[in-house]
Amino acid sequence: MSFFNNPVRAAVFQAAFPGLVERLLRIAGKTEDVNIQLIWSGDTACALWSYYSAYDDKTGALRNKVRGTIKLPELKENSVLSREKANRWVAYVIHEVWHITFTDANVWATHVRNNPGLRSKLANALEDVRIERAGMTLGYARGFEVIGRELLQHLMEAGGMDVNPNDPCQIPWSLAVYGRGYGVKGEKRLLSALDKRVEKIFAAAKQKIHAVPVTASAHDGTTASCDIAQWVYKELVKLGKEPQPQPPLPPDNPVKKPPPRDRSDDGADRDDHDDEREQGDAEDETYNDERQPGDEGQPGDDDQWEDGEGDGPVPLKVGDKVICPDGSKGKITAINGDDAEVAPL
Repeated sequence: MSFFNNPVRAAVFQAAFPGLVERLLRIAGKTEDVNIQLIWSGDTACALWSYYSAYDDKTGALRNKVRGTIKLPELKENSVLSREKANRWVAYVIHEVWHITFTDANVWATHVRNNPGLRSKLANALEDVRIERAGMTLGYARGFEVIGRELLQHLMEAGGMDVNPNDPCQIPWSLAVYGRGYGVKGEKRLLSALDKRVEKIFAAAKQKIHAVPVTASAHDGTTASCDIAQWVYKELVKLGKEPQPQPPLPPDNPVKKPPPRDRSDDGADRDDHDDEREQGDAEDETYNDERQPGDEGQPGDDDQWEDGEGDGPVPLKVGDKVICPDGSKGKITAINGDDAEVAPL
């Protein structure tokens, strides 16, 4: 089973996503008014959202609302997407919507502020494992069993199996793969190189995160991911796995391509005919978000942003092109506090 069985034009594909986001939230039992914008730019997938109550201007009734932005890897406006690529982007958006469903933004923001760096990336990896398990177990998007694995398979083939899983910068990615346990091609190759002591920590963390009930509240589930990440971090520090700052290269040395960084939910995707980047390449930091797939940060090192790793995605700014909730395309002309004025294109 898959969501798209034939090639699809990017414009048609993008127009379908606001409706897909709302449908996914409704399937998960969310009854709030939905106002989620989609941005198709950058290298990673991530989300920023909030739940709140406000009085309706017309009826005066108090209504519950969810509002936010999902940022997805860029697609060329006039491109035609293959079935495989289209399904990868659907997997990204399902993952981000599941963060909106299952991740408590306030708990996550507090954790990131107090636990930067590796501790946040470990929590992001574990949260990605938790939300995907919950979403699939509860049947909130049954096709994800196929396309989620296809996305992870793609990230593996793009370089995810060729990193050192014991490198502190790669441990969040390795933990996310180990915790999912999808059995994709390349997984065995990556994890076979794990230090047995690190593997023991991973096994205990997987047992702990899988023990979190899929019906746990967003607050309790996210708190559990953060608490388990703290435990993992302490155990890794005992093994000397805390990352240390690297000195700069001497000026007379040639500049070398940096090694793959943190894999955890987003990275780069380069087809032979396309140069757009998507979450999870070995040279970027996500799926997940894993800011961890995959971003990939919902959670992230930029407070509420999720599923891209390292630095959070750039906030909305004047001039950004967006897909509005009704499916129309617009361009931000002004930003006033939490509100953005959008002119139609």
